[in-house]
Amino acid sequence: VNLACEALAELFTSSRAASEELLIDLIESADAQVRLTTSSACTLAGLWMSAGQGRVFCLGDTAVYRWQKGKLSRLTPKQVRGRGLAAYVGMGGQVRHALFLDRLYLQPEDVFIIATDGLLHVVPEEELAALLEADPNPTTLIEQVHARLHAAPVPDDATIVICRVDNPYGFPMAAARRG
Repeated sequence: VNLACEALAELFTSSRAASEELLIDLIESADAQVRLTTSSACTLAGLWMSAGQGRVFCLGDTAVYRWQKGKLSRLTPKQVRGRGLAAYVGMGGQVRHALFLDRLYLQPEDVFIIATDGLLHVVPEEELAALLEADPNPTTLIEQVHARLHAAPVPDDATIVICRVDNPYGFPMAAARRG
């Protein structure tokens, strides 16, 4: 996971202009680094926001959601369950083709949630929607999810990242992780 995050950080420090192509190149670079340095793999999902637009990307079963106007929508495809992941960092030459990448326009008060499958086992999508309907404040949601994670056994890493767009050109962020 650290290798993938370090590779993606280059999106903001590269001498190349930030672009979808640079993002894809960095994900391919992370994939190569993972394959060269470890026998493990990881899923990867994120949201890159810039100048009123977003890019949602995903390799694996981590989900990205958008809470907008009282409705929770999944932005990434559901992973088909089988004997393993169909897409992940560390899979090799098919990363570019397996990567889900979509564009969207940001709206004030959008709330974005990135949630691993381990978190969704404890707090399913329907419950996230109900919690947001009761109070769309990201800090409140983090507190409620944190309490549920500590009250239930977690079969896998459980990570959630929440971001509310107050202004499409700047936003606060909150995160919690157990695993």
